[in-house]
Parts: sequence; structure tokens; C-alpha cells
Amino acid sequence: MSKKGIYLAIAFVFISAFFAANFVYPHAKIFGLEVYPQFLPDIPFKLGLDLQGGTHLVYQADLANVEEKDRVEAMEGLKDVIERRVNLFGVREPVIQVQEERLIVELAGIIDPAEAIRQIGQTPFLEFKEEKENYQEILEENRKVLESGEGQIEDPFESTVLTGKYLKKAELGFGQTAYQPLVLLEFDDEGTKIFEDLTSKNIGK
Repeated sequence: MSKKGIYLAIAFVFISAFFAANFVYPHAKIFGLEVYPQFLPDIPFKLGLDLQGGTHLVYQADLANVEEKDRVEAMEGLKDVIERRVNLFGVREPVIQVQEERLIVELAGIIDPAEAIRQIGQTPFLEFKEEKENYQEILEENRKVLESGEGQIEDPFESTVLTGKYLKKAELGFGQTAYQPLVLLEFDDEGTKIFEDLTSKNIGK
């Protein structure tokens, strides 16, 4: 290689190193002083799990009790739930994907992976209860237990067949008069019939 070619190669290396350094450290400091001007924009790059670490979670959904035609919708609903939970951690641009019956969750740069796994993995269970036939007797017995400190408290309510299985959607709403927050529930056809039967026989309770 000629002397001119060597000089050009060296110059190219120095120029490349300069731009690379400015690219990685747009606000470099020398002896505590920030160096200006900034030649390249300070771009907030999104680093993946391989660069900044994080958590890669794979959840296998149990769709044994879900009809084939409803499984895609069920997985999308699951994805929405997990996305809302992930947003509580303030993770920037989390990756949440559905792959058939699996849910892939990638959380880059989270501070407490164990807590994230615990929160995301929580399984909510919604059930509706109604008063037992001897509701008043149980309340009286529970009062005696509390006064004497002896015995066990009994639940005066019993579970019904209506559970979150029949729930299509739940969202926040507000009352029209007092503007109090409400939880608005929408059931599927079967759940709507069950809810109608339960409310009709529990009027005034």
C-alpha cells in the first residue's frame, strides 16, 4: 500500500472513531466539562434484552375449556390483561406477543424481575355469592364468636354458578347522578341468563 493510502486509511479510522464516540456518547465530558457541539442527535435507542438485560417470559395458556372458535379471542383478551399489568411497571415499549396458545412477554431493563413475574402471573378469580338460607342465624352466631373470642366465623354467603367464566368485558363507568365510580360488567348470553335468574330471586337483598 502506498504512503498516501496508509494516510487515508488512518484518517478514515480516526474519523470513524470520532463519529462512533459522538454517536454513543453525544454528551461526552472531559475533566468534568461537557463537550460541545453535539454533532449527532441524542437518540433514545431502545435496547433489547441482549444489551440491557431483562426478563423473557413464556406463558402456556390452558384452553381446554374454551371452544375452538373462541380461542383466538381468548388469547387476545389475555394479551390485553397482561399489557395492562406490564404498564404498571413503567417498562418502556414492552414486547407482548401471542403465538397460538402461548403468550410471549419481554421486559427489557426492569429493576425487579421477580416482582414482575409475581404480578404478571397473578390469576384473578371473579365469583358472585348470595345469602345462605340461614343468613341471619349465621350473623348472630358470628356476633357471639366475636364477643366471646371462641369458635370460628362462618361465611354467611355461598357461591353461585356465576363466575368470571361468563364475563365478556369489564370497564370503569360513572353514575349519572352522584357521578360515583362504577364497574360495568358485560356477560355472554349464558352469563346474562344466569345473572337475570340470580338477581330476580335476590331482590331486596
